[in-house]
Order: sequence, then structure tokens, then C-alpha cells
Amino acid sequence: VDEVKSQAVSDFYTAAESKPDNPAVKKAYDALNTEVAQQAEFLKKKGYKMEVVDTPAPYKNPAEMAQDLATRKTLKVWGGESPGHGLMTPEQNIAFRWVHDTLGHIGPGAKFGHQGEETAYYAHKSMFSPEVQKATATETRGQNAAVHFSPELNNPTSTRYQNETLDLKFPEQKAMILPKKLRERRVEKVGDALI
Repeated sequence: VDEVKSQAVSDFYTAAESKPDNPAVKKAYDALNTEVAQQAEFLKKKGYKMEVVDTPAPYKNPAEMAQDLATRKTLKVWGGESPGHGLMTPEQNIAFRWVHDTLGHIGPGAKFGHQGEETAYYAHKSMFSPEVQKATATETRGQNAAVHFSPELNNPTSTRYQNETLDLKFPEQKAMILPKKLRERRVEKVGDALI
């Protein structure tokens, strides 16, 4: 994990305002909802199911999650805390979690913790159009960087590289677009400037 990049993503996400009325943001999220629905339909046709549960962390570790998907073709998904930004319905948010965990985490074997979320971001990003990549960067990379690098949330830095689910505090979900330089692999900080 590039901690300089992750800190830069966290700083931007934490300071940014949600902009659900911005036409470019709305366009990216409309495309996200459409393509996630297509991916969900693909998974259903292959016999995969989601089970909506009340617990934020239905699996103790990635191995348990992968085992459930392998044996029952089912993935448990937390049904709580839909985004307050208004560009995803609760059902769309749950579908996104299911598709992201199935294709982004289980597919490439991405674990939990910050490093696993970065791996899942790149794996799932490759399955989306460029328009959708803008919104998925916010919903995955942006939020995850804030979880692990934002001092305001007061999460222990030791959780960054753990594979177990933990009782972490999460930032507000925001409808906005991370700048392109923060959606890419490499970000360097020189003084106060990101390049």
C-alpha cells in the first residue's frame, strides 16, 4: 500500500463536500447503478445469491466469506446504512456491496483491511466503464482511505493491514468524484502539492 497516496485520498475525501446535484456526479452514479444492476443480474444467472443481514460484519475473515460463496453460492450483505447522498437507493447500495464483495474481493482473493480494499478497488474497477469508475472510486477507495487514514475517525492505525473484520468507525458517504490523479495507482506529495 502506498501510504502517501492513501493519505492524500483520505484528506481529499474527508474535506470534500457531497455534491449530489452536480450533473457530472449524478451522471457517474446513474451509470454506476446501471452497471451494478447488470453485474448483479449476471451473478444471479450464474446461481449466486445475496442474503441481507443485520450485522455490519457478517464474516470473521475473508476465508469464511469465500467458503460461504463456494459452498452455498451465497454472500451475506449488511442491509444497514444506505448512503445519505440520495444517488443510490438502499436496494442499490446493498446490490453494490454484494457485487463488489463477490467480484472485487472474492474474485481476486482480496482480503479485508486497507490493502485488501485497494486490491478489490482495482479488480472491480476494471469491470466498469470509465464513467462508473469515477463513482466506484469514491464509494470504495475514498471511503476506505478515510476509514484508515483520517485522524477524525480515530481508528487505530494497526487495523490497516489486518484481514479480520473489526469494529471500525466509518465516514459519511458522499456523492462526489475523486480527482483523476487520486483514482490512479501512483500519487506523490511534494510539499503541499499532489502530482
